[in-house]
Amino acid sequence: MTRKSDKELEQERTLQRLAEEQAEREKAALLQQAQEEEEAKRLRALGTQDEENPIPVEVSAKPLGYSEDWIKIVDAYKKEFDKDPGQDGILVFPDKDSMDNFFNKQAAAGHKFFSALVEADGKLTGHFEFSCGDGKRHSGSLEQIKDELTRDLATAGPNKDKVQEGLAKINKYIQETKPNPSQSAKKALRDLTQPSEEQPGYKSPSPLSTDNKPK
Repeated sequence: MTRKSDKELEQERTLQRLAEEQAEREKAALLQQAQEEEEAKRLRALGTQDEENPIPVEVSAKPLGYSEDWIKIVDAYKKEFDKDPGQDGILVFPDKDSMDNFFNKQAAAGHKFFSALVEADGKLTGHFEFSCGDGKRHSGSLEQIKDELTRDLATAGPNKDKVQEGLAKINKYIQETKPNPSQSAKKALRDLTQPSEEQPGYKSPSPLSTDNKPK
């Protein structure tokens, strides 16, 4: 039997070492792939859980006017949520579903209400809650509520007067809160063409002044 030379033995050891290193790399790659798949699975599960159990977000509704019906609504709010309204009579609900359920019940009870959803700093969100007392709740922008009331007039029956009154109220609020670009433009023009008496150095012209008379 021919004895292998030292060079051949060294080559075999090198090949064996390379094969072992390759096997280790493949094993590490498989392990990393398994870990990444497990992490992706965990994140998908968390995402699904968040969708199924979203974090509750408080919703605030500010009354746009007060009435006997609103007093009844406030009493119902105190009983259901065990707390008083916030500043400016704002009703704070733990989440949107709670608000929806509450106003659905108040509308079904025949109570009239008109409120605006507000942000934490009191700014309007553009979403409103409304009922004219006909048993229906309207929720959305002013234009959406106006369109719904307009459609309801055709089938209002004995509640026609209530719907007409509600539609008139919405139209009035839209007109009162609509920006008036004409007035704004006129004011801007006055500000540009007339010096303000508050400006430093402003001096009211005297009728006896000869500064502007032709020489």
